Amino acid sequence: MYYNQKDDRPDGLVIALKKSKLEGIGDAKVVHYNDIKAKHPMDYLYEGYIGQILLCRVKGTDNYFLIGNTHLLAMVGRDARVGAISMLIQQLGELREMYKDKKLATIICGDLNETPREGTICRLRNFPVNTDHEYNYIKENIKGFLVDYPCVLPLKSAYAGYIKDDKDKLNEGHPEYTNYTVDYVATLDYIFYDYKYSYYIH
Repeated sequence: MYYNQKDDRPDGLVIALKKSKLEGIGDAKVVHYNDIKAKHPMDYLYEGYIGQILLCRVKGTDNYFLIGNTHLLAMVGRDARVGAISMLIQQLGELREMYKDKKLATIICGDLNETPREGTICRLRNFPVNTDHEYNYIKENIKGFLVDYPCVLPLKSAYAGYIKDDKDKLNEGHPEYTNYTVDYVATLDYIFYDYKYSYYIH
């Protein structure tokens, strides 16, 4: 499932399934983060700034996956990234409720353009999101997103079983880096899964 963003940048989202193992159910749902501006005006939110959700089934079973995929842009504000991931979590939560009669595991993944200590990742891991910021409008926007999109999911980093850090829970479960360039080395890309309901595909 591929969706190209609309503002002429060479960017887009794709969810690819191994056909021998998984089958998509219906079309991918596109989450338009720009809709946030209806309540929280932000000039730097671009048209075509999106997330993507796909329901798929493990072939030959009654097991399902709900996959959320996104690219949170580096050039938008920190508050916009917290708002975008909160909207994606909310819509995943609503779909989980619609399919609550199914064996449904949830995955959120993508290039989130924030390090493990920043607000977007704290929001995914159900840690408190620090709203302190020198600009009051950013502080108020983040507080508003947590009210507008209150859903939380039981998520854990896919690396959590391999990377432990008992002294720093914010950093636990993340690799040292996923981005390595001349001027910037950090973890910016993530895979989170529902630790209360998951299963292996053989």
